[in-house]
Amino acid sequence: MLRTSKTLKTPQSSNFPIDFEMELTPNACELLSMLRAIAGDGPLASSGRGPSSVGRDLIDKLGITQEGSSRSNFRGVGVNAQRHSSRNSRGRVNLFAKVPNWKISKAKSTREFLEQCGYKTATGEMALNCTVTSSATNNQDLSLHVSADGKFLHESFAGTNIVSWEISTLQALIPAECFRVVATVSKRNDIEHFHYTTATYCKMRSRDVIRDLLQEGVITIDHLISSKGGKVVEKGPLFKIRPSNLGALYNETKFDLLEPDHP
Repeated sequence: MLRTSKTLKTPQSSNFPIDFEMELTPNACELLSMLRAIAGDGPLASSGRGPSSVGRDLIDKLGITQEGSSRSNFRGVGVNAQRHSSRNSRGRVNLFAKVPNWKISKAKSTREFLEQCGYKTATGEMALNCTVTSSATNNQDLSLHVSADGKFLHESFAGTNIVSWEISTLQALIPAECFRVVATVSKRNDIEHFHYTTATYCKMRSRDVIRDLLQEGVITIDHLISSKGGKVVEKGPLFKIRPSNLGALYNETKFDLLEPDHP
């Protein structure tokens, strides 16, 4: 059992004193043992190229089968990996991707949403690449807000709700516990090698806080919509949060994977 006591702050500087026993579930303990074994193998040659290879290689090494667009998890414990970089501490973390509930939205499809809220590119095709938050209206006149009853997240265009999500659906997409793994990167014979050296165990404080973080603009969404030859593709919407704000969502404990007996 891991114990810690700490005070967490939200971005609005509200204090949340927490005195708790941080205990890993049996599945989390098993996953941590597997991560330590992988770390003990030293740097591993990447099986592919691109920014996502560090995550794909770890998932493959763990023997996890990822189905569709679902988040990678080991018996319910989420797991993701990233390269060690100072830039990662400044960029936003992907929590999940989720299209709106078209049944309760004014726009009934990504295509319809793009036609109403997107812009024309230099090629004449429609696109929409932007960040949307509840703290301000962006250049595309898009903004977020949580309904008065707290049950829905609405995205508004020019002040009118255009698409919506059920808050309960969004809450269910964030794992109650997960590991964020960091790998140091080296190159040998022009091939990247990943050494997975640290893992941060994250245990959700409360699913109710997700609603507050959306309302406060701490959790944002990114649209990545493009069209080509009449085909519309949406790679999101991606719900994101800055690493510095993850403490408002999770209690965290960091493990050095190269020291098996110590967190």
